[in-house]
Amino acid sequence: MVNKIISGISNALYNEFGEGYEIYTQQIEQGLQQPCFLIASLSPSYSLFRDKRYRFQDTIAVQYFPLQVGDYIELNQILYRLFSCLEYITADGDLIRGANMQGEQTDDILTFKIDFDLFLYDFTKETGMEELEQKTNIME
Repeated sequence: MVNKIISGISNALYNEFGEGYEIYTQQIEQGLQQPCFLIASLSPSYSLFRDKRYRFQDTIAVQYFPLQVGDYIELNQILYRLFSCLEYITADGDLIRGANMQGEQTDDILTFKIDFDLFLYDFTKETGMEELEQKTNIME
């Protein structure tokens, strides 16, 4: 599910910001092309809720690296665009809502965090009915 959410965030960022911004979903050692976004999962959890329903929770970090270092006006503009474009994303064909959105500017980088909390149903654990045999007697 983590990869589907990251893909949904990536699509939402592309739809909002267009081709002028690189979007990375894996750590880049060198050659980062700015301006760009880096998307990472911070703390996914998956636990049984009831029967075949599972609760999935994750905090996703979206980091923005501006073209010019120290451009806090640009970081503020990007922050407010992230609030609107990431509140609802489409992941695996389903519309999901992010919550607890917050942004922080440190070392000339914007880090935007958003929580996703959803329930999943495990269809693979379906057990079919076994054979049923019925005997009847008709009394006359």
